[in-house]
Amino acid sequence: MEEATQGSSRLSGFAETVAQAKERVAHTATETKIEAINFNFYYGAFQALRNINIRIPQNRVTAIIGPSGCGKSTFLRAINRMHDRTPGARGEGQLLLGGANIYGDIDPVKLRRRVGMVFQRPNPFVKSIYENVAYGLRVQGVNNRRVLDETVELALRRAALWDEVKDRLHRRPVRRSPAGSSSASALHARLRLIQKWF
Repeated sequence: MEEATQGSSRLSGFAETVAQAKERVAHTATETKIEAINFNFYYGAFQALRNINIRIPQNRVTAIIGPSGCGKSTFLRAINRMHDRTPGARGEGQLLLGGANIYGDIDPVKLRRRVGMVFQRPNPFVKSIYENVAYGLRVQGVNNRRVLDETVELALRRAALWDEVKDRLHRRPVRRSPAGSSSASALHARLRLIQKWF
């Protein structure tokens, strides 16, 4: 009888642990990672985004679907503040990442360490494939050659590009390199914004 009671007690504790785990997963799955509140975006006088209100949960894949020219790419670029150097471009309203306003509370360099952008077409710098992939790490102050070499190779292998480019990693300049999407992988960004039209 005592053995049955102990077994029942252990099972009860396990059931509570499972219930607690399910509750924690449900909570984090619905926790908001990105939120736009009455967000507007302008290129000079042209308003590209009007009163965007959306909550994007963490740990979920979210697709933004719409016709050409409706502002999908503008919104993704706004999350990463890629318009900062575009004359006349500005965001109004709130665009929050983990509760912090992207256009006020977060340093753009720190933002880009957390949020990676993967483009439909590669947008490499006029540098070698190696330097394009290692760029994010170098910005973060990583200069150890062994770490850079290993990370560049790993990122290119993950992108299934290593065999294609390994013999020309250090050639310059890169015009249309397939390595453009690997730099976000090398940087280990926590959030990746992927621009893709189907």
